[in-house]
Amino acid sequence: MTKMTGINLNDVITIGECAFYHTDNLATVNWVTKLQEIGRMAFQYSGLTSIILPPSVRAIKYQAFTSCSKNTKIVLPEGVKEIATSVFYGNKLVKEVRVPASATNLGESIFYYCDSLQKVILPDNLTYIPKQTFNHCRALKEINYPASLREIGRSALTDCPITNFNLPETVEVIGGMAFENTKIGPEITLPPLVSVIDEFTFVDCKNLKSVTTSPNLKEIKEAGIQYNTILEEIHLNEGLLTIGRIGLAGNYKMKSLTIPSTVVSVGSLFVRSNIAQKDLIMLPATPPATNGDVTDDARYDIITLHVQKGSLEAYKQHPIWGKFTKILGDAGVKPEFMDEPTVVEIYDITGRRLPEMTPGTVNILRMSDGSVRKVMVPANCR
Repeated sequence: MTKMTGINLNDVITIGECAFYHTDNLATVNWVTKLQEIGRMAFQYSGLTSIILPPSVRAIKYQAFTSCSKNTKIVLPEGVKEIATSVFYGNKLVKEVRVPASATNLGESIFYYCDSLQKVILPDNLTYIPKQTFNHCRALKEINYPASLREIGRSALTDCPITNFNLPETVEVIGGMAFENTKIGPEITLPPLVSVIDEFTFVDCKNLKSVTTSPNLKEIKEAGIQYNTILEEIHLNEGLLTIGRIGLAGNYKMKSLTIPSTVVSVGSLFVRSNIAQKDLIMLPATPPATNGDVTDDARYDIITLHVQKGSLEAYKQHPIWGKFTKILGDAGVKPEFMDEPTVVEIYDITGRRLPEMTPGTVNILRMSDGSVRKVMVPANCR
């Protein structure tokens, strides 16, 4: 069997389990139009160089084409309904794939370890990207999120260099580690129906600078937004109830964090290793419950804890929150707005001082606060 280089599947309707398993030299298959089902591990470890399936195929079973390491092309027909778990796992040379709209029964890890996969086209009717579908596709930079998408499975896009996070508003669930070690950013906003940030969902996101949670978010689980080395801002919603252990830890460039008034509990070390953080603003009137230290021991002397004036004593007397050296009762106090700066001097683009703004040209304004503005006045303005 290992010496077979090509086969002709005349009149075959079903290819059985392990039919061409480990046929290392099998490079080509003459697929016939009657073929409907490809069985479990049918071509696993074979030498196929392309997989272009006929329109008659309806089901591709478990690991049917796993580790076809010489394969460079996958064409899935419109009409296929089932693509089972790990079907194309380890097809390391495939660069592009299109999933047809007819494929409504998708298994897990279908394209796991497809190292060269750069582009994926998903159908608009797809509601679920299963667990580990594109895990470790280290060349995957482009993916469309279907308009009907409701759930992204656990580790679905882990270790992919994707940058886009334009999820549709239909998304309700984002599984743990779904975007771990990706390049999404620089700013992301969670869809409005997302109620939970699962474990390790946004970890080590290389380009992430700002996260805004959804208005319906209730829980951030363990390490939900963690170790994003250039992350500067996390905007949490009122209505959030719990933050898990190390839930917002290791975001090195974040200087300040505001915890909404609705939070009732935080996990241990939830702001650990935020090395630039100087301020923690706590809006809850009652100190949130915690099962241990909320930050590193040394950072209790560095971070200023800001609480509401009426809650100052409650935080100071708390066995954990009271460890902060500096606790101020100024949370929720809005600073007075500064007066709008006024124009002090006006210049043209050559640096010549003008008595007033000149229509039809660029005017350079020096303001009372020291700033400089460029203003183009329309020619018909008098």
